[in-house]
Amino acid sequence: PISTVEDRCGPSYGRCAHTNECCSQYGWCGTSTDHCGTGCQSEFGQCSGTANKITNAVVKKTTTVTAIKKTNIPVSTVSGKCGPSYGRCAHTNECCSQYGWCGTSTDHCGMGCQSEFGQCSGATAIKKTNTVAAVKKTTTKSTSIPISTVEYRCGPSFGRCANKNECCSQYGWCGTTTDHCKVGCQSSYGIC
Repeated sequence: PISTVEDRCGPSYGRCAHTNECCSQYGWCGTSTDHCGTGCQSEFGQCSGTANKITNAVVKKTTTVTAIKKTNIPVSTVSGKCGPSYGRCAHTNECCSQYGWCGTSTDHCGMGCQSEFGQCSGATAIKKTNTVAAVKKTTTKSTSIPISTVEYRCGPSFGRCANKNECCSQYGWCGTTTDHCKVGCQSSYGIC
């Protein structure tokens, strides 16, 4: 399917809307070498002939993820932060949580872990994460988090969605679609 989220692509979104665009390793549509070169996702857009394809194993987040070289993704310059806006974790043994924080706990390495920006664990860590996440939901108050000053953005770097009826997607965007409100939705920064 074609992505319904502007300029986004990949397993969570679908193909780039424009047929001449490439889908970067970070899930963004465009025509630059950053989009069409190393890590370009050919199943979601065009790629140049020399681009490395991300395999289905990476999309499914299987244990083969650790075999993928992450050196093309820059190391985050913000201590403890990771993800599309920051880069990969500075320490190779750390995981990048769905909220963009580096660490080694099951909260970092389990469900929602961003394998392209750090290590990720297997199924046992996911089970532990579900238990911990349920405890966190009862103690977190989203009202103490400031409202984002950047239109349509949310998450640890921005704050909560300005519209209280919007969800904050796992990628830090405010909205009301299932892409915003499904798995990975950041309940501290919007409704889920």
